[in-house]
Amino acid sequence: KTLLLYKNKKRVIRMIRLDHVILKLKEPVVNDEKIDIYHGQITCITGKSGAGKTTFLYILGLLDNMTDCDYYLNEHKINLKDENEKAKFRKQNIGYVFQDYNLISYLNISENIKLWAKISGLEADDNQIRSLLDKIHLNDKTGKEYPAELSGGQKQRIAIAMALIKRPDLLILDEPTSALDSKNTRYLMELLREIAKEDQLMIMIATHSNLVLEYADKVYNIVDHKIKCVKKNKENIEFINSDKKVEAKIFSCVNFVINYFKKHFTNKLILTLLCSLVIAIFVSSTVVSKGIIKKQEELLSNITNNEIVVTNNLFDTLYSQTARPFDKEELEKIKNVSGIENYCKFYTLKVNKLISGNQEINANIEIQPYAANMNIEEFQNQDNKIYISYDLAKILSVDQYPLSICLDITLPTQTDVKLTNVEMKVESYLESIYSNRYTNTNNIIYIEENYLLDLLDKLYGQLDLEVPEPSMILVYSKSYSMVYQIDEAIQNFLTSSRVECDFIDMTSVKESTQSIIFYTKLISYSLYIIAFLMLIIIYSRYIVNREYEFCMLKTNGLMKKEINKIVFTDILLQSLLFFIASISFEIVIGWILTYFNLYANISVLTLVIWTYVVSLGILIVPAIISLKIVNRFSPAEFLRK
Repeated sequence: KTLLLYKNKKRVIRMIRLDHVILKLKEPVVNDEKIDIYHGQITCITGKSGAGKTTFLYILGLLDNMTDCDYYLNEHKINLKDENEKAKFRKQNIGYVFQDYNLISYLNISENIKLWAKISGLEADDNQIRSLLDKIHLNDKTGKEYPAELSGGQKQRIAIAMALIKRPDLLILDEPTSALDSKNTRYLMELLREIAKEDQLMIMIATHSNLVLEYADKVYNIVDHKIKCVKKNKENIEFINSDKKVEAKIFSCVNFVINYFKKHFTNKLILTLLCSLVIAIFVSSTVVSKGIIKKQEELLSNITNNEIVVTNNLFDTLYSQTARPFDKEELEKIKNVSGIENYCKFYTLKVNKLISGNQEINANIEIQPYAANMNIEEFQNQDNKIYISYDLAKILSVDQYPLSICLDITLPTQTDVKLTNVEMKVESYLESIYSNRYTNTNNIIYIEENYLLDLLDKLYGQLDLEVPEPSMILVYSKSYSMVYQIDEAIQNFLTSSRVECDFIDMTSVKESTQSIIFYTKLISYSLYIIAFLMLIIIYSRYIVNREYEFCMLKTNGLMKKEINKIVFTDILLQSLLFFIASISFEIVIGWILTYFNLYANISVLTLVIWTYVVSLGILIVPAIISLKIVNRFSPAEFLRK
């Protein structure tokens, strides 16, 4: 009776001893004596329905949260408060066969058996599975059959095979014959007796069947709220060879999730396509709204004038050669006004003589600078080309352009300072709608600002002088909507100067466009929220439907952190699929929107990052809910429920 003490280096006695057991039922049940379970024997626990047989199995199988009893497995006292230690022993030392057979419905026989082997850190090949199926007398099964194709008795034997593949020390069966007739009951018990002897297992069965009790080597009965031994065959316990298990391999949560996705490919594909389309619409509509805003700014900037004229000529024309030049401090203040994109120093040169071919023209002609920000398409090329006004083109009466001209140029106020025979190539002339609003002549030669400054530098160089600061500056805002603010800001510090702009209030147009953008965003956000709520429902139902599966995984030794890892891996893989599909949809949508010039200038990297963040974000709450559902019950609590 002190077999627990017997051991040598190579041969051991495999056994379990329980003491101080308390089954926390309506009326607690305690053990009347130590409960011993030995290898090679079938031990049964019996009692009336509701007496606590299944609860006792949960304690024996380390599934219950009870921590008060003493539990020895092969001489090792298990710390019942340590969930990791309990999980380790469940994983490697205990096999379970529950009343509903614990098969996973979407895996076939072979895959179910291999999964249980992998959880315990072992590998099971097809030869081992074939041998195991023969052992449980399922010679006619290939291993490719699914649980739905099996009878109740066949499912039960597969459940036994799944438990045996773990090479456990203890095999626990809960009411294994409740759905069997006497013939099949005898068949099962003969099989269990054979397994107990051949594999030297400890087998514990909860039953109320007298036929099962006939096969038991030891029987414990729950009566009068006590667990009593009522049958004990003569114990002839022999030492057995120590079973040194191979080093356990780590269970791959990633492979498990990938396999699940493969098994549910159609459902996952439909979910991915629907949600990805919503994500693509959401991201694209946000990008499109930026594109619409940009297009609106460009359109309104084109139909309005973003130019602000700052001049010291307080009367008549905007520009006068005799007006006071700005000092450097004033120019610096103008440049630092917020919202200014560019500015152009305005000067003019007088043309004394213009020769084109055989023509010599002595009309009142000026040279003026142009800048790329001016609302004239020709000036926006910034290729240093030269243009003339419509009125000057009429005087020249030339049909073919480009046109070569030769000029004599002077300073407006000092006609004795000249540049002669200045050759220029005129690219074209401007349309009649573009008139000169700065001076009182419409015969203009437009040259690029820096070219004009070079000419000025040569002219003033003849006087040994530097080019003076201008008396007028053309300021250009970044957006039409900022013109009025810049105008006000400049007037605040240049009180003695003249500030003019042709600002057109386009508020109503802008508000109309903003309304379109708002409703576009509202629709896309609504779709996103609908998809978000849909995923919460889908994933909540998805996890609830898989609760039994996760319970079986926990029962067989996976810890809480591993179950959480499975859920997180599932979420990450799903978000990756959402991301890939969303990018594909966005490429198609992008082609369409690019055709209409609605796609904003957004970098590919930004789009990729944003799409993945949205893809992951849509799954965060479902993931949290899923984890809460998965972890709300211990295996014993779930099985009782």
